[in-house]
Amino acid sequence: MASTDPDSPYLIATNPKLNGLGQLDPNLFGDLYALLGSNPGQSPRETNEQFTVEDKFIGSSYFLDRLNLHPDYDYRFLGDAAFDTRYVSNAMLNQTGSRYLNGVGSDLEQMQTLMDNAARAQQSLGLKFGVALTAEQIASLDHSILWWEATSINGQTVMVPKLYLSPKDVTINNGSRDFREKCLAHRR
Repeated sequence: MASTDPDSPYLIATNPKLNGLGQLDPNLFGDLYALLGSNPGQSPRETNEQFTVEDKFIGSSYFLDRLNLHPDYDYRFLGDAAFDTRYVSNAMLNQTGSRYLNGVGSDLEQMQTLMDNAARAQQSLGLKFGVALTAEQIASLDHSILWWEATSINGQTVMVPKLYLSPKDVTINNGSRDFREKCLAHRR
């Protein structure tokens, strides 16, 4: 959901505090409940940890720490850690056909691995926070990474996560992509 707080570091927050939602106004249906001789129950609340426990997600703040960036001003990010995780999971599935890369077993582990890889690649490849990778940098990736790039959305500059797959990981995880490219090359 879009953040209504102009000072929020996130343009989109997918994991709002849910405790205040779904509360019934006891006066609204009071007469009906009296006629039925029943007491109202509680409205359903989301309890699945996947959606409610903030510690299950890591995102841009972890990434900034890994890069040892402590900016003089606050960056604005497209989404919070829950949004980033969903965004990356969808990108991984779309690009590789697999939910996880190279045997990683959870969203949390995958996010951490991709950001740790990015922190290592920053030094060796001269990556700059907020700047898209060049074709040469992508070709030089030893491991897939998650990198944040600046983009403009509704006139606001926000940092957006971008999944960059290492050429090695594309070969391992997406034989169909390589096969398709070979078939297209063969037709030429």
